[in-house]
Amino acid sequence: LIKDELNVKEIITIDETTDLVVEFDTVLTPELEQEGTARELIRKINSLRKKEQLTIDDRIKISIFSESELIKNTIINFGKDITNSTQADEINLEENTGEELIIKEQKVKLTIVK
Repeated sequence: LIKDELNVKEIITIDETTDLVVEFDTVLTPELEQEGTARELIRKINSLRKKEQLTIDDRIKISIFSESELIKNTIINFGKDITNSTQADEINLEENTGEELIIKEQKVKLTIVK
């Protein structure tokens, strides 16, 4: 419950005293930053699905273009998670004429096709 409420990856308990001491590791690793970016991409793609009035059964193809290394690495490392969470058959890093978005302060062009 604590893990979910605080949106943390891991909780380590050390039973040394009866006092409760809480420490947070706030280092944002590249993997954590990419994971957060993937979640934001999933939200944007699902919002676009809704805007296009697609149903949960409609499969899509996603095209994403960005000059950002963060976005590119996110697609490379979390592409499978993104496709699974958006009912997509594929996701491609390619030039497109889609909707321009800002994700994590990075410019992104996004297109979905049924």
